[in-house]
Amino acid sequence: MIEFNNSTYRCTSEIVLRLISGKWKIINLTLLSKGALRFNELQRQLPDAMLITGLLRDEPC
Repeated sequence: MIEFNNSTYRCTSEIVLRLISGKWKIINLTLLSKGALRFNELQRQLPDAMLITGLLRDEPC
């Protein structure tokens, strides 16, 4: 068992999934894994309903 942020996990994969949970975060990580994108470039590649400003504020620097 692994202790992380006052929670207990069975393996490191559980921690990673908890940290990147949310379907838009996964999509953003996939797009950014191909290379750096400016804000507007990233926004153009996402569905219209997706508001990325709030999501990016949630991401740790």
